[in-house]
Formats: sequence, structure tokens, C-alpha cells
Amino acid sequence: MLLPGPDFHWCKFRCFSFVEAAILRLNSLRIALHEIDLYGIINPLRNPDPEKERSERKLSIKDFLDTYNEGLPEQFTPASIFLLKKFREESPKLFQDGDFWTLDKHRMQFMDWVRRYMRSLQILELKSAASLK
Repeated sequence: MLLPGPDFHWCKFRCFSFVEAAILRLNSLRIALHEIDLYGIINPLRNPDPEKERSERKLSIKDFLDTYNEGLPEQFTPASIFLLKKFREESPKLFQDGDFWTLDKHRMQFMDWVRRYMRSLQILELKSAASLK
């Protein structure tokens, strides 16, 4: 068996390979953590997003009405209890998990629906006015 000479230091050799292996492991761990963070699977360091929590919170019809109309631009039709109930009647699939409203799930759907609904009312008014003449 051949032994290393007196000037050979096992510690330096081992430390170098250990450090090199540790760096490789840390790099792979960093990549793995980046992938986990990227897909949102788990990231304990991420701060909660208050806007996301606000938009996903379950609201009653009255709370949704207040939140929807808050800061609504003038070109959009403001919501009313009548319009919200009419929307709920015509869109039962959006309320399969109960009578809860969320900004995330219902706001854009309601905006699109109320625009179509108001347009259909205008068309009906025009037709009835034309038939009276």
C-alpha cells in the first residue's frame, strides 16, 4: 500500500472537496428553491399579498356591492342589489359553492354581464318607442 508523503495534507484535500461538494449542493438547492418559489408551491419567506387576500375574500352581497362600487370609474354602471340578484339568477354556475361573492371570481363577470344587460334594455326601449310611433 502506497502512503502519501509527509508534505501531503489530507485536511486541505478533504476541505477542498467538501467545500466544492457543498457549493454544488447549495447551487442545486438554490435552483430547487427558486423552482418552488416560481410555482408558488411553498415559500415561507414570501409576505402575504393584501390585494390578493382582498380579492379572494368571501363577501356577502351587500359587502360585494360596497366593494365593487368603491372607486368604480364613471364609464361603468354601478352595481345595485337588484342587478346583483339578477346576475346571480342568470349565472348559477358561479355560485355553486354558496351565496358568496368574491372580487376575483365575480367582478369581471358582473362587469361584462351588466354591460350586456343594459344594452339589451336600451334595445328593448328603442323597439317599444318605435312600435308606439
